[in-house]
Amino acid sequence: MNWQTYTALAIVGITLTIFIYRIFSRKKSKASCGQNCGCGTVKKP
Repeated sequence: MNWQTYTALAIVGITLTIFIYRIFSRKKSKASCGQNCGCGTVKKP
């Protein structure tokens, strides 16, 4: 294997880690609705 193969695998690994982190962090914050949780509800003034 050459350096390009290792670089491509590293990029894929980093991207996968970021996706997994974002999935789990979104699930934890769903209980706090109204604080940018992404659930679509809007606070009424």
